Amino acid sequence: MQDKTLLRFAIGGCIFGILLLFVFSQAIHLPDSSISELEEMKPGDKVIIKAEVIMASNRGGTTILDLGQECTIKAVVFDQVDLKSGSMVRVGGTLQEYKGEMEIIVDKIQFVDND
Repeated sequence: MQDKTLLRFAIGGCIFGILLLFVFSQAIHLPDSSISELEEMKPGDKVIIKAEVIMASNRGGTTILDLGQECTIKAVVFDQVDLKSGSMVRVGGTLQEYKGEMEIIVDKIQFVDND
């Protein structure tokens, strides 16, 4: 009888722990960074920025973006994305160094209002 009770507590605790992790993971949110703040970060860091699309070019299933605020940074989207210059976007991704320059490998992109 004790083994069954212990097993029930263990399974219940696991389920409760998984649910608790899920709730906390939904509440975690990275704040928007400015492009100038990215200089202080290192490759592999997760970032979110809100910026204007200065230029967008599609190359064989990959979209390269030049994003601007007070300075610019390249962002790489491994998908065809139809963006126009002047659009405001919020991109989330991982910083990477490429040819001596920092760029963002985009995981998520969304259009935002121009406020």
